[in-house]
Amino acid sequence: MIVDDQIDYVLARRRIHEALIEGSHLRIVVSDTILSNWFWDILQHHDVIIKDMDLRRSLEKVIGVPLPDVITTGMIEEFNLLDAGSQKPISSDPIVWFAGIVLGPSWGAVKPSPDHLKELFSWFIDNLNKVQGPDVESLIDVRLAQWQEQTSGKISIIYGDLKLQRYAAIRFFCAWDMLSGYPESLRREWLENIHIFSPEREKLAAGLEGLPRHPDMDKALQQFVVPYWNRRFQDRIVELRDAGA
Repeated sequence: MIVDDQIDYVLARRRIHEALIEGSHLRIVVSDTILSNWFWDILQHHDVIIKDMDLRRSLEKVIGVPLPDVITTGMIEEFNLLDAGSQKPISSDPIVWFAGIVLGPSWGAVKPSPDHLKELFSWFIDNLNKVQGPDVESLIDVRLAQWQEQTSGKISIIYGDLKLQRYAAIRFFCAWDMLSGYPESLRREWLENIHIFSPEREKLAAGLEGLPRHPDMDKALQQFVVPYWNRRFQDRIVELRDAGA
């Protein structure tokens, strides 16, 4: 029988009692997690076998802490988090623990910092062409929000920017850093020409050096960088020629 609500539960208890007395076989499927908890008092009965098919609750038993809603049954199944011997009780925030497993070490980092931001930028660049499912995107948003709340000032704003407009933010900060050897006026002009310049982000960019090269920005900026250096080269040739004359 199927147990979907409290009325079904009462009938199920009666049928369990009858089946135990008669020695007959009875299979019950409980679709409600809360109702399933109401059957555990008969777990030790030698004629009763209870199989827990709730992956979230099974994982909670293994790691010893309740799971937040952002950790879904689908994600537990997709990333094989219930493989035998692969997990053990944890003492940290389950979201931090889960993100570290699903997304990698940089997402399991506890403390936000400029160096940690660089790690996240590298992760985003490495995964530019990978389509993340909605559950994973939600997990990314939750972790970025956690780091944003844990710090203040420019760093906090950048974490928030990555949460709200991550791809626009990544393009700007990576491109701005790639042009660090050029005058600021040129950097602004070139980024305006490819429609990614942001005065607000420019104010945040100081101190965020050493970012990975963004392949799309690298290609887009070639149209400015190559002519710039060609002109510089030609000007130098003219200077040397004039000096020799």
